Amino acid sequence: MSHYAADINAIVTPLCVALAYVAIQMQEWENPVVDIIEQFGKDESKTKALLEFLKVLPEELIDERRIPMEDEHINTRGEALLRRNADRVLNYLMMLLQAAGKFLPFLFILHFLYLYLLC
Repeated sequence: MSHYAADINAIVTPLCVALAYVAIQMQEWENPVVDIIEQFGKDESKTKALLEFLKVLPEELIDERRIPMEDEHINTRGEALLRRNADRVLNYLMMLLQAAGKFLPFLFILHFLYLYLLC
């Protein structure tokens, strides 16, 4: 069974990166962070995938070389995706922490906050 877990991890990260690219580049998608949290945040079995998406989204915005877009567009989209949703992400992380602390150590939450406030 642990063999399959490694295979799933190898698939989840690239899918989350691809979804982050779509979220960054698709202006028509007004609030992908909220949409993804609402879609995956209610099912404990999807927690790992949701956390991976929330982790890679700011990382992809920070590394501007990966996305072929103008700096102004990246900055504007980063503001819309991260700073405006930092409270929503924090609330989700706090909910996980309060669930007996079984999902997230405190330093992990600080890392997310840093990423969301950095952009």
